[in-house]
Amino acid sequence: MNYSYGLFYIQQPLPFVGYIAGGNTIRAIMEKRIKKARTEKGWSQAELARRMFISQPSVADWESGRKAPHTKNLSRLAMLLGVSVEWLATGRGEKHLSTAYGAQEASADWMLPDERRLLDFFGNLKPHQRSTLLGFLESLGA
Repeated sequence: MNYSYGLFYIQQPLPFVGYIAGGNTIRAIMEKRIKKARTEKGWSQAELARRMFISQPSVADWESGRKAPHTKNLSRLAMLLGVSVEWLATGRGEKHLSTAYGAQEASADWMLPDERRLLDFFGNLKPHQRSTLLGFLESLGA
């Protein structure tokens, strides 16, 4: 059975935390892949968190194995890191995205400069500031 995660399909549901040979958990092995992909991009945990619109401690939790990324974050995480969801989650399949979509998404060249600036600004806001800004933007569209 295949499971859909955004534009990606893998053969097992996520997140899956189970034991494999040697007593390691799937989550413990995924933590190594997240860190490896992040460091290959030259990003700090804080930079990845900013791009994911999450907190740096959340990234630290993923990389320490304390928590696994929620499935809603897994597709975005893989896209930003330029790796496949299946490789990131399970270690199987192709590591790097080879499709035109993957290369385009990973580099974020598909956005207009003003959109990129807006997202970067939004990513640096505190949660209550984000809510205020979203309320203001929604009032403009009404």
